Amino acid sequence: MGSRVSYTLVGLFVVMLAIGLVTAGLWFAGGLKHAGQFQRYSVYTTGSVAGLTPGALVTYKGIGVGKVVRIAIDRSNPKRVHVVLAVAQSAPVNTATRAAFKPRGLTGATSVDLSGYAENAAPLSAPSDEPYPVIRSKQSPLTQLDEAVSESIGTLNQIGKQFEDLLSEHNRQAVTAILADFARLNSTLATNSTHIEQILVSLDQIMQNSAQITHHIPKTLAQLEHSLQGLDHLSRSLDQTAASLTKLGRSGEMGINRAFRTTVPELKALFIEIRRTTGHLDRLVQKLERQPASLLRGTKRRPPGPGEE
Repeated sequence: MGSRVSYTLVGLFVVMLAIGLVTAGLWFAGGLKHAGQFQRYSVYTTGSVAGLTPGALVTYKGIGVGKVVRIAIDRSNPKRVHVVLAVAQSAPVNTATRAAFKPRGLTGATSVDLSGYAENAAPLSAPSDEPYPVIRSKQSPLTQLDEAVSESIGTLNQIGKQFEDLLSEHNRQAVTAILADFARLNSTLATNSTHIEQILVSLDQIMQNSAQITHHIPKTLAQLEHSLQGLDHLSRSLDQTAASLTKLGRSGEMGINRAFRTTVPELKALFIEIRRTTGHLDRLVQKLERQPASLLRGTKRRPPGPGEE
């Protein structure tokens, strides 16, 4: 009974597939027959067009409006794929229209879905270097999801590799050594807990002393400022005293100069007079040595010369 049901379902599927193929053939035949009612457009994409074949369905919001005519790699840019569409002229296509490549069901076939239309948008026209008007492409949600999943898988693989590197034998040994060091540190802290407590008490006392010193610092600074003011006053007094001494020295120097100017000439005259007197005394002594009796008899007068009285 089960086998008969399975054969019946298989036969029904084959019949439905044949009817679908015949319908599509008739639709395409009609489209080719009325080729003048279709407009060709170009679509360029850098994404994957896996499952897209010539004759694939072109839809606008799910409604069939044309088919794929040709698929080829763009000669001017090998990174892009050039897809040529034959779209009914009645389809709403203008510069706001976008084309997306969407997989359909589980068959693996891909169709081209057109979307977007604006009343105020200009109609599409062929550029100077293109044979057909160009519809801009966009990624479908499934394509975006597929790329996001691929990127996520790549990220997960990278994370897994990093975890594998992290859990390598070398890193495990390093982590074991770190844990052993922590254990030794904990044991050392436990052994020296009393000493550490004493150190903490000493640090507390140091902090208290520092607080007291900090408390006295303003007073000390005030005293130091007062001392500096006293030193400044003393320095000014010394400057004044030095100025007075300098003035006094200058006055003394001027007095001495004046004394020298008045006294030296008088002393010079005195010395001349003393020298003259000394000369007279020397001559008197010499005369007395030659004529000792002249001191008693006096000096004999010299007879007057001619013409003298």
